[in-house]
Amino acid sequence: LLEGEKIKEITLVYGVVSRHPVRASKTEAFLLGKSFTQDVLLQALEILSGELVIHPEKQYFTTDKLDGKELFRKELVRSFFYKFFLKMASVVSSLSPNLSSAVFDLKRGPSSGKQTFKIPPERLAIPKIGSDLQASGEAKFTADLPISNNTLFGAFVISNQAAVKLLSVNAEEALKIDGVVDFITANDIPPNGANDVGVAPSEETLFAVDKIDHKGAPVGYILAKSQTIANYAATKVNIIYGAQYETPIYTIEDAIKNDSILLGGDTTIECGDVEEAFKKAEIVVEGQVRTGSQNPFYMEKQSAYAIPQEGNHIVVHVANQSPDYTRQKIAGVLGIPGHYVTIVNRRAGGGFGGKITRQVPNAAAASVAAMKHNVPVLSVMDIKTDMTMLAGRHEVLAKYKVAFNKNGKISAVSIDSWVNAGFSNDFSAGLGYEYTESLDNIYYFENARFVTVCVKTHLPTRTATRSFGHSQALYVTETIIESVAAKLGKTPEEIREINLYGARNCVTPFGQFLDNFSIPRIYKELKAESKWEDKIKEVLEFNNNNKWKKRGICLVGARYGLSPFPSGCPSLVSIHGDDGNVTVFHGGSEIGQGINTKVAQVVALTLGCPIENIRIGDSNTDVSANAVVTGGSMTSEAACEAARVASIKLVEIMLPVKTELFQRQGKLPEWKTLVSECKARHYNLAATGTYLPEGREKTLLRKPWAKHVSEYSGFGASVSVVEIDVLTGEFSILGSWVLYDAGIPINPIIDIGQAEGGFVMGVGTFLREEVLIAPDGTINSADTWEYKPPCSLDIPQYFHVALLKDCSFPKGVCENKAIAEPAMILSYSVAGAVKQAINATRKERGLEGHLVLNAPLTPDVIQGACALSKNDYVVFVTEG
Repeated sequence: LLEGEKIKEITLVYGVVSRHPVRASKTEAFLLGKSFTQDVLLQALEILSGELVIHPEKQYFTTDKLDGKELFRKELVRSFFYKFFLKMASVVSSLSPNLSSAVFDLKRGPSSGKQTFKIPPERLAIPKIGSDLQASGEAKFTADLPISNNTLFGAFVISNQAAVKLLSVNAEEALKIDGVVDFITANDIPPNGANDVGVAPSEETLFAVDKIDHKGAPVGYILAKSQTIANYAATKVNIIYGAQYETPIYTIEDAIKNDSILLGGDTTIECGDVEEAFKKAEIVVEGQVRTGSQNPFYMEKQSAYAIPQEGNHIVVHVANQSPDYTRQKIAGVLGIPGHYVTIVNRRAGGGFGGKITRQVPNAAAASVAAMKHNVPVLSVMDIKTDMTMLAGRHEVLAKYKVAFNKNGKISAVSIDSWVNAGFSNDFSAGLGYEYTESLDNIYYFENARFVTVCVKTHLPTRTATRSFGHSQALYVTETIIESVAAKLGKTPEEIREINLYGARNCVTPFGQFLDNFSIPRIYKELKAESKWEDKIKEVLEFNNNNKWKKRGICLVGARYGLSPFPSGCPSLVSIHGDDGNVTVFHGGSEIGQGINTKVAQVVALTLGCPIENIRIGDSNTDVSANAVVTGGSMTSEAACEAARVASIKLVEIMLPVKTELFQRQGKLPEWKTLVSECKARHYNLAATGTYLPEGREKTLLRKPWAKHVSEYSGFGASVSVVEIDVLTGEFSILGSWVLYDAGIPINPIIDIGQAEGGFVMGVGTFLREEVLIAPDGTINSADTWEYKPPCSLDIPQYFHVALLKDCSFPKGVCENKAIAEPAMILSYSVAGAVKQAINATRKERGLEGHLVLNAPLTPDVIQGACALSKNDYVVFVTEG
């Protein structure tokens, strides 16, 4: 309450600084009768800082932030008071215009966007098949399947210790709970079965026996009459731990110190003469940067429904990305022949790599319980168990050294990287290859040395996560580009463009020629569409007029190596002669990416029938044998090509009849007439096909996998403009423009959707999603209270996604290029723009030196990088 220009009454209450809201009574007493002057502000801030004690929040004390974010929380106390003080000062007088930005929150207007693409001849731009069912809630996922009355439900019992001996497990209290049926352990695995669910043999047990490798390791499995009872009973099982069998390791640094190296996880790429180039260099800069982990955060948590059949056969409905791998692992655990296990999956509610291998423990446990009791078992993991027991993206620590001249032309780069694999290999060796082969991005490094080592820690095993290795590599490389720019006083965009691959040097450090390198054209068109030069001027003008809100802009391009990992994708196309309808089975998994829609389009186009006649069957290992994986962004095109091969066989089978009918009728027969006649003649109207990408020369267990890990590269670029609140570290994406070379898209609408979704997920990778790992290895972010995936407010306020037009790619399936993962890393433009906004406030306040920021750029990182001091809190009022 004000009396004139002075404070008559005031109440100051802060939340989240202690266990309960706290009044700043000393600060209140001081402010009574005071005016809004500079001296009053500084004294009040001093009193406030002294009387408010920040209560430690244990979840924020992590392996990489040992202060528990206390400095950030203390600074927020000052910042929020300063905002309040300025707002009150503006009531009694006019603030200086450049200070008024502190008073208002970041403004978020209505979202708008634009999608630009060209529909190629004979292609369709149609919504994803089944999208109407998903939007209405009618789509059935694993947990929605009809279940029998005798179905039981399972829940894991997981450890809260790591690197310890397991003495015993006592489930007596849990078994007394009404509705609990059994407690499943390693002893319940059939005699011929193996307690083994790892990618490499014997590296990961389904249930711990003698020792526990990491916190969250499963030691048993409660079986009950409802999921709720099972989840509750699992918390009542008592695990008796013994002594540590070794000192637990949770960080890359500790793994390096203890020589905890994952065998087979090393990769080295070298070209030119790096040492000689450094000797001759005009300027050399060294540094290090790290990237954090990220949970796949699929909306449908790990789910499996195991149904025993007669004759020791079992059908398991599993939300997954790798049906055949899942089949093999369950068969191994049960000790039965592989053809006695059938894996079925209609759709998965997201995967992002987290359902390639990490679905196996849940599906295998349900299968063991189902076979033991000869009843169906449904197992749907709760979010806490899912995010504690399973993990996602690999953390990376990179140390770099770069040589360049005064113009910014890079002559040599050396990058030593360490990858946190967790307690087992899983896909870590593969990530090492892809990460290392991606470090050049779109830049020509004549002399380069990239050395990557995977380290072993006592954390849940890291696994494939969307943009596998490429997101980490791009962050590292762009950090190097920014370091060069800072040293020379240039913009990162200047350094990027002077080091781009060109027509004469479009060969990577590992010797792969980059076909159809479209980055120069993409840059040119993207700059025009985004009005790049105008945007730069607008950002500079805004920053000159606002002290506490700063804007940044970034243009970044990316190369994404598309791996032939999903090779051998099988298909079965069956034509029903009575009505001309077609059923297609393929080896891919529908995880929301629209694979079924693209396959249906290709089959319809090849056969010459209406797309309405096509139905895609559920993924089924009895029908589509030997499918590898839905991953690497290439599975859609692999499945399309396999289905096209099968369809061509059918076209050839029906051609004699089609020719005969044409000669008899004088016109091409109708589709239904043609297939009806073929059926009448007892033609085989079912055909299979498979797809083996070019370059697939060696098995997955040999290095390199093929001549190159990637078969071809996808290219794209993006521009983003952001605004940050210097006082709080919050940010808003004002606009993003994305342009991607998708070749000749099979379905541009689906590709646009993949680009939009991938871009926003990348915002989570680089800026939002922080996995909080306590110094003792506890995962403190195992729910959405602390783990923050992107939300609606993280979508750019203006979002323009475009596909490069008239850009044929003859090497691709149907001249198409994959898009799902390449588009994700383009969201680095948001991170780059945030960094530029930070640089703007630091420069304005006379702070020198270039900051290398680790990912993710969460609000505490952004605010901390702005480096506020008490001298920055000023009140200048204008008479009026």
